[in-house]
Amino acid sequence: MKLIGVRMPDEEIAAIDTWTAQQDPAPSRPEALRTLARTALLTR
Repeated sequence: MKLIGVRMPDEEIAAIDTWTAQQDPAPSRPEALRTLARTALLTR
């Protein structure tokens, strides 16, 4: 696994944090980003 850095607008971070809070159990922010990216890539 490789480390990457990402700059994002506050609104996008807030949306990710809102999504994360709705999950059970709540993933960490990095895991949420991986999950959301994986889902987007698999559904395109």
